[in-house]
Amino acid sequence: MDWNVMVFGAEMPIPGRGQHAAKEDERAPTVIGTRAQIAARILQACPDVDWSDPTWGVLDGDGYSLEIALGRDEDVVTFTIFARGPAEGTIMEMLDGTGWRALDTRTGDWLCLSDRRAHRRGKLQRFVAGIVERAAL
Repeated sequence: MDWNVMVFGAEMPIPGRGQHAAKEDERAPTVIGTRAQIAARILQACPDVDWSDPTWGVLDGDGYSLEIALGRDEDVVTFTIFARGPAEGTIMEMLDGTGWRALDTRTGDWLCLSDRRAHRRGKLQRFVAGIVERAAL
C-alpha cells in the first residue's frame, strides 16, 4: 500500500472528527522550521532516517519505508511523507510531541494521535477480554 501524508504546523485548522480538510483556508500556513530543525526533530523520533540529502530523508523499516520530502526552501511551511506499507505507527511517533498535523492525501482525513491511542487501547481491551473468556471455559 502506497500513501502520502502532508505535514503542517499546529496553527493550521483541523476539522472535527469525520470531516475532511477544506480545499481552501483563509489563513496562510506558517513556517514550521528550517530543514535542519525539522530533520533534527524527526531524528529524535526515528534515529534511523538517512538524511544524506538534506532535502530528502529515507527510512527503511520493518515491512515499510518512508521518504520525507522537505523541499529546497530553507524555511519549511509543509512537507510530504511518502509511505509504502503499514507506516502509520512510525508517522504518529514523528508527530507525537511536535505539534505538527498530518493530512492523509488518500482520504482527505487528518491523522489524529488520540485516535491512534484509542485504537491501540481498544485492541488491548479486546485481547484481554478474549483471554478472560477463554479462561472462563
